[in-house]
Amino acid sequence: MRAWLVLWVGFGALGCGDARPRLPPALPAPAAAPRVPADPARGAARLRDRRLGRTALACADCHRVPGDPPDRLRPAPSLVGVGGRGAWWSHLTTTLATAVDRCVERYLARPALEAEPRADLVAALDREAPAPAAPRTFAPPAALPPGDAARGEALYAAACAHCHAGAAAPDLRGRPWRGSTVAAAVRGDGRGPHPPHLRLMPRWPREVLDDGALADLARALAEVPRDDDTRQQE
Repeated sequence: MRAWLVLWVGFGALGCGDARPRLPPALPAPAAAPRVPADPARGAARLRDRRLGRTALACADCHRVPGDPPDRLRPAPSLVGVGGRGAWWSHLTTTLATAVDRCVERYLARPALEAEPRADLVAALDREAPAPAAPRTFAPPAALPPGDAARGEALYAAACAHCHAGAAAPDLRGRPWRGSTVAAAVRGDGRGPHPPHLRLMPRWPREVLDDGALADLARALAEVPRDDDTRQQE
């Protein structure tokens, strides 16, 4: 009788145990994602590579990048020392990699970069000591002062020709541009710093091109012939 009772209790316990819900075995810890090897030298070359996107623009067309002379004129904030800042894109993002993705999607008109080129760019930008963001104001002038075509031509060569020379955008010289049209295009005509509509040229702040520079540029655009026009006259 006692042996039968022991067997009955034992089988009952086994049966009750089998009926309970059981947790699945713990999964093994996932392997760490392999880090993409980043090459700062390769990233420095990518900053000037117009083949990264679909707009024929490179980072160096809008930004001063490491290795550029300090007097290089560019509309967008300098990328020298940008890796040390805590926020980018008007404080819309707090990681440099995300800032690179935003810029690539907005100005290069393509999806985010693959892991390797993005890591290269971040590595190239992280090498410099942090630099404070420069002030940027965009108020358009009520009226432009008289401009100087010779100074404007030099400004065009320094600030505009790297894009407006047939590579990324058409030549602008030799057309009867109004001064107000030039000012609106350069300063952004009241639009935000990162407009949702497709307009690839960033705004130029007053700290880079002041009202006198705009007047000189407008005079040059109206008076200086295009290169092909010059050749035809010869």
